[in-house]
Amino acid sequence: MSFYEKGVILIAFLLPAYLVRFSVAGIPTTLLEAAVWAVALSGFFQAKIRRSWINTAKAIPKPILFLVGLFFLSAVISTVISPHLETSLGILKGWIVTPLVYAFLVYAALTTSSASPRVGFSFSRRSTSPYEGEVSAHTEGEVYFGSIICTDLLVPAS
Repeated sequence: MSFYEKGVILIAFLLPAYLVRFSVAGIPTTLLEAAVWAVALSGFFQAKIRRSWINTAKAIPKPILFLVGLFFLSAVISTVISPHLETSLGILKGWIVTPLVYAFLVYAALTTSSASPRVGFSFSRRSTSPYEGEVSAHTEGEVYFGSIICTDLLVPAS
């Protein structure tokens, strides 16, 4: 698995990292946003992944694409007409653009990546752990994090 594929999976574990704040070139950001953009950039610089993104984007159902585009357009219009432009730009970046980028990364990984079974499994399988929010190791290669189980993250794929 490449850095890109591992990154898409592991960002799910970084969701609490939105609390870690810092600035890049004067632009305030969070560790979570930086991780999403780092994974997106790593995929962008790999020609194979970039081609798969184009195919994935073409395969997105048109009604979904229309609704997401309408949502994004309304967010941009709200930002432009806001009296607090700096705050609105931060909200657009952190609450709209970055989540849309991550949603696309997950969708692309689920539909085209060699890690697709791992990504889907890590986002869908429910834990049998009675303690929600608990991190515990159960069997070799399985780690439960709350109610999500991730396999093959700790052991190399065969």
